[in-house]
Amino acid sequence: MAFSILADHELKYAAPPTADKSRERSPESGAWPVVAFARRHLFVLWSMWALGCVVAMFLRPAEPTIPYQLGWAGCALVFGLGTWGRWRLVAALSWYTLVSGAALQRSWQLGAIGWDQTSAIPLMLLLALMIGWHAYRRQLALEVAARLAATDSLTGLANRATFNTTLSDALGDQSSPNTTALFVDLDDFKGINDIFGHVAGDDLLREVGARLMKVTRHGDLCTRLGGDEFAVMLRDTGTEEARYVALRIVESIAETMRIGGRVIQVSASVGVATATGESNLESLIHCADVAMSVAKTKGKSRIQVFEPALLDHDTSYVAFERALTAAAGNDELVVHYQPVLSIPEGRCTAVEALVRWQHPERGLLHPDSFIPIAERIGAIGPIGTYVLRQACADASTWSDAHPGSPLAVDVNISALQLDDDAFIDIVTGCLREFALAPQQLVLEVTESVVISSPLAIARLNTLAALGVTIAIDDFGTGYSALTTLRSLPAGIVKIDKSFVTGSTNNTQDRAVIEAVVMMATQMGMHTIAEGVENAEERHFLEKIGADAVQGYLRPTTADKFGAWLDRHLASLANASPLEDRVLAAAPRHTV
Repeated sequence: MAFSILADHELKYAAPPTADKSRERSPESGAWPVVAFARRHLFVLWSMWALGCVVAMFLRPAEPTIPYQLGWAGCALVFGLGTWGRWRLVAALSWYTLVSGAALQRSWQLGAIGWDQTSAIPLMLLLALMIGWHAYRRQLALEVAARLAATDSLTGLANRATFNTTLSDALGDQSSPNTTALFVDLDDFKGINDIFGHVAGDDLLREVGARLMKVTRHGDLCTRLGGDEFAVMLRDTGTEEARYVALRIVESIAETMRIGGRVIQVSASVGVATATGESNLESLIHCADVAMSVAKTKGKSRIQVFEPALLDHDTSYVAFERALTAAAGNDELVVHYQPVLSIPEGRCTAVEALVRWQHPERGLLHPDSFIPIAERIGAIGPIGTYVLRQACADASTWSDAHPGSPLAVDVNISALQLDDDAFIDIVTGCLREFALAPQQLVLEVTESVVISSPLAIARLNTLAALGVTIAIDDFGTGYSALTTLRSLPAGIVKIDKSFVTGSTNNTQDRAVIEAVVMMATQMGMHTIAEGVENAEERHFLEKIGADAVQGYLRPTTADKFGAWLDRHLASLANASPLEDRVLAAAPRHTV
């Protein structure tokens, strides 16, 4: 049974897509070259014929037979070419001219009319030509305006207005049950724009639109609602078939794309809502939008079919977003710190600032549960500024308490912050306000933030010129590690903890770490290994020449870290091993 259903789906969705007007074949696509040329230049040919008639009439008024015969042949050609689509008006005028010309010539030959009576005929023909030309241009302009009003100018798909109108008509058509709406939203598209530029982003949207059309059926309507949001209207499609279409969409979009010579991969989340007997346009769109929002909260490349219970989630989700937007202003954000220890000395040389959200109802939330949402709704700017200011303030306090032991503070920076024109001013303002030396501030960026983004690299270069240290976080997990090392003004490379965790029993992870450390050392950079939890991992890193480790201590509040720092600096005079001094101060835990 499952195989037969799948086969049925394959048959239904195997046909080439021709759902909307943008998919229709142009009249000229299959015509012979001569015919296509004549139809494109119809009025030019007709104007040449009319002008020839006028010249012939004045030069040889007594023998008008030949030019009129040529003129009739031209009219017949125009009539034949004008039988397609928008040329019907031209065809009608051509037929009228043909019949009238034949009657005039016959009357002339019989002597019923003379030159005085026919001298105005060519001028009348020209006047008719001008009127016809004006009418044609007006009709063509109306068609173009109607087409532009119904389609998205970037992708050529239907636009939101067309989608709403078509969906409303489908819901009102009793003969077309089971109308389904799919809402498709690209995951992390803002990051693609920031990394590769808006031109590449537009090309990616066009490619997504083309892929939507490839995986949908003849009668489906593909739409770009705006930004990175798309929609598909499925006719006569139940929930299971719609889920299958959504799966095809997700898989198609997830395939790598080559945009501007670069390989880009993007994912999409899809919400599915099938109309019921009580559904109207607003309710069906809302249900599909709710399903899509729930799908995005579950991760990337997810599909969610609407259920009535999701409406409760919708209310709480909207409330969560609103609370997140106001979290920085309500002092609900908390900054925790995790030390970075040099090896083999074991001295705390830096500390990484990690944000937490003290939610009034859900308690202390880690960044993975709210940072992606903050980036999507545009709340990452205030959150990032809050963390930067708090980290600089705390680092200044610790430096004043221990003037002989300068401590650097690492702050994570998102792509959206680098996209802000005021970011450099925010950083320099924090350094001045808290009297912190630029060398004590380390800005951590991931490889994906700056790959092929000239604007981000230029701003990081400006900050590096001021003395701020740039660190590449989660190194080895991005698109092009070697390109990143060469193009960025980075002074620190932080090896991702996924390699460190497997270094004790995986030869490939050990080889990657050794290669990164060797490369960074030769380029004059320091290396920090993240997620180091035991002595075996630390000894391996010390052996291959890594500069520091991070991960022995779980992140803690500023007060608790300050107390630990006092004990740590006091214990440096002892000759105890690194792990004994650190583990006695706090339990082990990775970030």
